[in-house]
Amino acid sequence: MKKISFVLVFALLLSCVLLPSCAQKPSSDDGKFTVVCSIFPQYDFCRIITGGEDEVILLQENGVDMHSYEPTSSDILTVAKADMLVYTGGASDAWVEGVLRSADNESITTVSLFDFANLLSADELEAEHGHDHHHDHEHTDGEVCGEYDEHVWTSPKNAVRIVEGLCDELCRANPEGSDRYRKNTAEYIEKLQALDKAYEDFFKADITLIVADRFPFLYLAHDYGIDYHAAFSGCSSETGASFEVVISLIEEVKESGTRVVFDTDNSGSDVAKRVAQECGAELRTLYSCQSVTRAQIRDGASYIYLMEKNLETLREAYEDVNIQK
Repeated sequence: MKKISFVLVFALLLSCVLLPSCAQKPSSDDGKFTVVCSIFPQYDFCRIITGGEDEVILLQENGVDMHSYEPTSSDILTVAKADMLVYTGGASDAWVEGVLRSADNESITTVSLFDFANLLSADELEAEHGHDHHHDHEHTDGEVCGEYDEHVWTSPKNAVRIVEGLCDELCRANPEGSDRYRKNTAEYIEKLQALDKAYEDFFKADITLIVADRFPFLYLAHDYGIDYHAAFSGCSSETGASFEVVISLIEEVKESGTRVVFDTDNSGSDVAKRVAQECGAELRTLYSCQSVTRAQIRDGASYIYLMEKNLETLREAYEDVNIQK
């Protein structure tokens, strides 16, 4: 991550003051308690916990991948006016320190999802269960991913822990809203627990996922005992695969007997398409929930909606599999 120089920050801030075309995000000028969230999952959690009575702002609202996000001058101004900043906590959030320093907001409360989730690394899960990420060895995953996989929300079990933790932090930061936060959280957790139960029931089946793409579902795989093979780790910067990786994935599709190959939303990779075409398999998409646009939100996208859509896709893909082991 390139450091933000004082001169650059000053110039960007000045440009936003002088130019009305500079991106306009909501501010806290109306006196509402303001929560700024780096990506969609925590934004969705916070807007449900707060019940629409506080101001919840999504920084990365144009569908950009969180691993390539660069804060704008407008983002810095938004953080400067906020009461709370919620971010994930992994390597892709290296920008947070610089933005907080530039925003110069001493009263802001910062919250990391890493504080609430049971953290995993891809190496730990592969060693424990023999799962594969077929990344090329000359690429060092740790330089991109950091010590832990960042996609903590992809397991509903973690989502319950995260929502409970966010509720506690909101209650501490804004005690006036505590009763509302607790009520909304209790109702939402019931829905998350129902989602968790649905995933548990489905993955009683003997299923192997072939995700010929990045794999941001490490926590899902761990919590529900899912067998999988993937082209790259969830936070890999790779979009192309070597001949050996493609051949290996094709062999795994044939050996597993599956008729479906998966890619992930907004991946930018054509590996899954190549593998599916070679095997005569269907290509379907699973949603990581990290790259959601403002238009999708207006159309009703939510964490639960996207996770239910994933489950519906899986059920359709494995409709002839006996769910009872």
